[in-house]
Amino acid sequence: MSAGPPPVLIDRARLQRRVAELGAEVSAACRGLDELTLVVVLKGGFMFAADLARHIDLPTRVEFITLASYGDDTARDDVRLVADFETGLKDRHLLVVDDIVDSGHTLTYLDRILEAHEPASVRHCVLLDKAARRETEVTVEHVGFAIDDVWATGYGMDHAGLWRTLPYIGVVGRDDDAART
Repeated sequence: MSAGPPPVLIDRARLQRRVAELGAEVSAACRGLDELTLVVVLKGGFMFAADLARHIDLPTRVEFITLASYGDDTARDDVRLVADFETGLKDRHLLVVDDIVDSGHTLTYLDRILEAHEPASVRHCVLLDKAARRETEVTVEHVGFAIDDVWATGYGMDHAGLWRTLPYIGVVGRDDDAART
């Protein structure tokens, strides 16, 4: 890995504009609900969820779950639960907030966990959609950006534990802008 930060895939301004738009989309889609509970998938979804929550115009609770599908390198492991919810989700309207959907295995795994909690409803909002890697069908109602099959990092996402704090989304191993809206 190089010593410097990765090249920009989605710059900070474009990222923040889209997050604000997603907040408005979620608010419109969930209008009429008494409240919404964001289910934030850690660690990758934390920055996106914090910014998104500021743009949702509804009473909002935030819950966290930690799932892991990659080890310290970039090799895919099976999805596993690292830390579960601290409070009940029964009869709540949930919005799953995650950094990226690629194979679909993590969202499928999480949906099974959520189903056991008997929520009133479940919607999904992901910052990045890497459809080229999809192995299982998932429904994602709110998508920030569709991207090519590249390793995205920054804005909460890491590459071998690094780059989560970048204010933009970078790409590892490719220099051109592979994002498309």
